[in-house]
Amino acid sequence: MFRKLAVVVAFAIAIAALPAAAQDEVLQAKKYDSLEWFQLVSVQFESGKMEDALKIIKEHFVPAAEASGFKMPKVFQSYSGEWDVMFLFHLEEGITELEWELSPGSIKWFTALVELEGGLEAAEQIYAEYEDMIEDWDIELIRWVDMAPPAKEAAE
Repeated sequence: MFRKLAVVVAFAIAIAALPAAAQDEVLQAKKYDSLEWFQLVSVQFESGKMEDALKIIKEHFVPAAEASGFKMPKVFQSYSGEWDVMFLFHLEEGITELEWELSPGSIKWFTALVELEGGLEAAEQIYAEYEDMIEDWDIELIRWVDMAPPAKEAAE
């Protein structure tokens, strides 16, 4: 406990000792430039169901996405590890896209699925069939980090 208090006091003294101009520079608020947020959805399917699930995605979900203008995620199939498939959704509107309980894009996609499947009951059935193949899933919010050198350094 004493060690933590000593570190905090030492840090406070160090900050107070900085000249006023240096404090302003060190403590100046700064936002990130051009953030790109993604949602990574990792899925483990029931044993032997992955191919059937991917078939539903290809034959039903992708056409609904194309018809509605909904941008499909990048799909990664894993050959090791806990998850069978990972879906990387680009949050084009940024992190604020997560404020929706049901987004306008999702509604457009499901409306297109209803139309392509010939009605609400058929669309709900194919979606439920897909969901029944899922054993476990996880969602992570991730941010892309640009590791490229600045243009000036790259040109030299």
